Amino acid sequence: MTPMLVRCPQCRAFLHLLVQLLPARATCTRCRTGFTLSAKQAITAPPEPPPAPVAPPTAQTLSPLSRLLRVLAVLVLLAVLVGSALVIVNTCFNDEPPIPGVTPSPVPASPLTHHPISDAKRFRGN
Repeated sequence: MTPMLVRCPQCRAFLHLLVQLLPARATCTRCRTGFTLSAKQAITAPPEPPPAPVAPPTAQTLSPLSRLLRVLAVLVLLAVLVGSALVIVNTCFNDEPPIPGVTPSPVPASPLTHHPISDAKRFRGN
């Protein structure tokens, strides 16, 4: 298929058509007039120019104030991170036992049941 630039005989509008063989039948998209393309009527469209080369992206230059603000923000975030890590490590690896909320009271025991001599006398048969 060859791209061709054709002028409508009725409204004189330019049409971009893809044609395989001539003569060919075409219809104008503007005025809807049907016409036959001949070899002398068709003008081959010029080849499209290659796209312009894209320039490599350049680094945006930042003002000294904005650089300073970015560095300051990074340092503040780093300080918060280090401080949080120290608090977590201090809490997790603390050597002191946890303080209990309620301490159980000792159960009162009878002196006879816990005295080793009284147990020995009881089982000797005395």
